[in-house]
Amino acid sequence: MISEINKLLNLKNILITIALILIMPVINLIILTPKNAYTNYYQFFLDVTGNVVALSFPLIITVVYAVKMTNEKRNSYLAYVQMRTELKKYYLTKLKVAALIGFGAGFLYVFIPTIFTLYLAPQMGLVYIDHLNPQMTIFEPFNTIVNLGKFPFIFIYSLWLGINGVAYSVLAQLLVLRISNIFVAFFSTTILYVLFELLTQAIPFLNAYSPINTLFPYSSTVNIAWWVLLVPLLLIILSSTILSRGILNAKIEI
Repeated sequence: MISEINKLLNLKNILITIALILIMPVINLIILTPKNAYTNYYQFFLDVTGNVVALSFPLIITVVYAVKMTNEKRNSYLAYVQMRTELKKYYLTKLKVAALIGFGAGFLYVFIPTIFTLYLAPQMGLVYIDHLNPQMTIFEPFNTIVNLGKFPFIFIYSLWLGINGVAYSVLAQLLVLRISNIFVAFFSTTILYVLFELLTQAIPFLNAYSPINTLFPYSSTVNIAWWVLLVPLLLIILSSTILSRGILNAKIEI
């Protein structure tokens, strides 16, 4: 597992990961900042990291590591691995690395934009704050950590995205292992994320379980219990558990 991580942690991969994380927030920053006045810096942060940034979360998490497995399947590398070691052991190593990479990518997915919007942008004069307007309404569970202060907010929120990054990264890795069509396998996690979002928006009593609202509290004003935030995450973990049993306990056709 250490050797696998060392292969990934090179300057090229690190720069690509940071670029993927920053590209959409930067576009949002360029488009939104000149047009809007904000009541506080948190509202600015939510705008910069909203919309397409929220929708692209599972895709970015997938790109960071699962793309490596798609290349291995395409090049029949698993056939070579199967001759040298037990596939179950190899898959477990891949899943552990996927979890670590997913946590790091998920954590940085909001940590970097948050540091910029809450600390750097105000110092650089890139945002106008109109304190005379009413304060924004934010998704209640996240309002609690906002009140703790900037750094606790940054750390706790980044940790939350990191935990979800683990779940999405592992699920993406399992789907790549399970689905024979490389293209479908690679985008399946993002497709499921979007479909679940559409389902929760279409059915009123499911609105509170929206994966976007539980990860990125932008426009939701629903007053719900904190445990509702765990429902989408638990569904992903359950799906991964079911998939992993089938993959690890059966010989995969390569």
